[in-house]
Amino acid sequence: SSFDGVISFLVFLHIPEKIPLLERCAKMLKPGGILFVEDYFLRSPLSVSEEKSLLEDVFAKDLPTREEYISHLEASGFHKVQFIDKSSEWTSYVSERLGAFVAKRDKFVKVHGEPTYV
Repeated sequence: SSFDGVISFLVFLHIPEKIPLLERCAKMLKPGGILFVEDYFLRSPLSVSEEKSLLEDVFAKDLPTREEYISHLEASGFHKVQFIDKSSEWTSYVSERLGAFVAKRDKFVKVHGEPTYV
């Protein structure tokens, strides 16, 4: 119970055992402390190729659903859970970044080489 807050940005998805992880976070917080997690969650079933990419490219075994995430938080001792789906905002942001990356392909290849662009 040493910290006022614990913050995680896109890390928890890489840790398969969510409840022990969240229990550890709860123990680290002072009474009234806040846990902020920005992470992926499963919005709909994944295809076989998406599951493979999640494991091999993202290094995540699986993703909890919104309901599972909330249940894990509550089982770990968290109260007043707020779950805000920012998928629309992130989709716009990532799409813009991808467009900028593709538009600057020549510059990237000149600096880093063709094999790193693919």
